[in-house]
Amino acid sequence: MFDLKLENGIIVTMEPGCRPFVGSIGVTDGRFAAVCEGALPGEARERVDAAGKIIFPGMVNGHVHGDMTVLRGLGDGLTLLEQNEIYEPRRYFLEDLTKEDLFWSRQLTYIEAIMSGTTFLLEHEYTSLGKDSIRAMAETGIRGGVSDDIQDRLAAGGAKALREDYAAFFSECREQGILPVVSSLSEEFFDEEQLRLIEEFARDSGVLITQHFAETDWRSRHIAEHFRTTPVRYLQERGLLDIAPIIGSHAVQVDREEVGMLGRADFRVVNTPLCEMKIADGVAPIPDYLAAGVPVGLGTDGGLWNNSNDLFREIKGILLLHAITGGVRAVSARQALEMATIQGARVFGLEKELGSIAVGKRADFITIDTDAPHLCPLRLGHYDNVLSTLAYSVTGQDVRDSYIGGRAVMRDRSLCRVDRKRIMEAAREAGERVLARYGPRELLRPEN
Repeated sequence: MFDLKLENGIIVTMEPGCRPFVGSIGVTDGRFAAVCEGALPGEARERVDAAGKIIFPGMVNGHVHGDMTVLRGLGDGLTLLEQNEIYEPRRYFLEDLTKEDLFWSRQLTYIEAIMSGTTFLLEHEYTSLGKDSIRAMAETGIRGGVSDDIQDRLAAGGAKALREDYAAFFSECREQGILPVVSSLSEEFFDEEQLRLIEEFARDSGVLITQHFAETDWRSRHIAEHFRTTPVRYLQERGLLDIAPIIGSHAVQVDREEVGMLGRADFRVVNTPLCEMKIADGVAPIPDYLAAGVPVGLGTDGGLWNNSNDLFREIKGILLLHAITGGVRAVSARQALEMATIQGARVFGLEKELGSIAVGKRADFITIDTDAPHLCPLRLGHYDNVLSTLAYSVTGQDVRDSYIGGRAVMRDRSLCRVDRKRIMEAAREAGERVLARYGPRELLRPEN
């Protein structure tokens, strides 16, 4: 007997070469136990008629900054360098936001993600909330990882402090099903000794490294001025690409030869196309990464740099951006959808567990209601347009249900685990309280 059976849905598995079909899925013990065309024999404790809905893998958001969601929109009209000049003296308001504020800000991020189709995300925290970092995720039901900033610990006590401080946190993350990740240095803080220590620590502890990487021209100029090289070549020349797997967020300022270097290393990319456009970072060489076999996932970044955590916007954004810069066939709809699903899972080494609908994988999936004018007509068969519809027409608002480990975390747009209104009100109050401390001249912003 299945725990859950969904029938009559349009299934898009995102397995290699998949074609959409009308069929059924069965879930047992939190994993896909059956996937088939047509009816699925066997009883189930719960049956769902998914007629008129697309059944799609839960998406992977590889880069969020939940701490900034309560400040959504403050970065409008500003480059990252300009934001640093205005907000860095205030530590991006982190001294004004309490840990409770940050907790609510993160939960607001996670419910927005769930409600727009994400079932796994990586939180790049600015301030460690300790156990509450884990609790913020666990309460909402979302699957994910926490990337802890390593710089303060490095300054406090080097390798010994890293091992001692992180051991308990890593253990608790794993007990709660959270992926622990170490956040390494951005280019303006590059130091060979520290980078080597971080990467050897990651290798020995079996965790992934992530870092903001080759994101902006001014960071690349910093490396050129101080080390007479580029961010990629800095790591390559010092043997740092070969110590441990690295997830490079953004990875914009990279040339074709460097793409080859990254393709030969265990390097993965999380690109945030709407963020890159909004703050004018530039265009990452995504087609070159794909050709070189570099795993590429998608992320949304934070409330000051994008304003939205809807991955469907990122899918369409990366397609349109590269159509303009590389031609209409530079990135295909299938490739963009893969970045949000199976390739996103591959970035985190989780492709055997997540990212597609396949027997044995964790049953993380969403349903999308197709009964809407902007999703009509939807066609199967010779003139199939289901993947096109997912990539170009669907938005997060079309997601009706979300299941993680076979359990509903959202049904018919209603969250099952947490009180949406309570989270929104607490986050709204936190943001308004912080901004009330500053006058318009203190937060100088350009005219819209």
